[in-house]
Amino acid sequence: MAKRLRFAALAASLLLIVSCSRESFEATTPAYLHIPSIQVDSTFYPTQGSAHSAITTAWIYANGKAVGVFELPATVPVPNSGPTLVEVYPGITMNGIGATRAIYTPYQVLRETLDLTELDTLELDSPYTRYASSATILQVETFDENGLNLTATNRSGTSVIKTNDPGEIFVNPEQAENNGRAGKIVLEGEWNFFELESSEAYSLPTYGISVYLEMTYKTEVPMVVGVVANYPGGITQRASTLVLLPNDEWKKIYVNLVTELTAYSDAIGFQILIAGQETDSEAPHKILLDNLKIVY
Repeated sequence: MAKRLRFAALAASLLLIVSCSRESFEATTPAYLHIPSIQVDSTFYPTQGSAHSAITTAWIYANGKAVGVFELPATVPVPNSGPTLVEVYPGITMNGIGATRAIYTPYQVLRETLDLTELDTLELDSPYTRYASSATILQVETFDENGLNLTATNRSGTSVIKTNDPGEIFVNPEQAENNGRAGKIVLEGEWNFFELESSEAYSLPTYGISVYLEMTYKTEVPMVVGVVANYPGGITQRASTLVLLPNDEWKKIYVNLVTELTAYSDAIGFQILIAGQETDSEAPHKILLDNLKIVY
């Protein structure tokens, strides 16, 4: 009799486990969220500069639970129905490297409460972000104002000039902006090397937080981007962050300077450094720059 009872209890336990497993793995019919792109609101151009962006990825949460990370454009299955708080964190390709995607914390999170229905597809009412109120934005150079904050060093064979040639200026494809000029460097013959530093040295965080140089560029030669650490007595130390390869179209990049700033944490200030050299002297090579700013 005891054996029969033990067997019955075991059978009941197995049935309960199978039932729970079926419930756990039962598929939920999702609703869908379509995000074709995320752009930056250009309303704040006077204080925040160009709204040109390269938001490539979205980190998505529904009612506080992670849905996943998606490359844009994306149609995302969301396992919720009814009123749902959807949060979308804009993400970038850090340093232009596809394997280093990251949430761009200076951008605001997109938050909307959507009434989700199974199998229906919705879009965000406003797929625009802006810089968060807590973000610090330091304009380095737009080339649209008087003077220049990027100047050639004594080692440079040539300097940067402003150009308003329609074929050389950057036009934001996302929104109309006052981008009437760009910076231009030409390398030719014996003048085959350039090195630019920002005239201003910036006091930047050196305690391990991400500090980005945002820049739009188009270059026919490899180009180094980094910082110059300033010390008392006029002592300086150059540090390169990455090398940008030649490209045929204007490209937006977010350069994370955190490694260099942390390495020289005792510096009293930092200048932006951009340099390049041609290896083929048969023809002139051109570098175009625009909309440089430090953001953290």
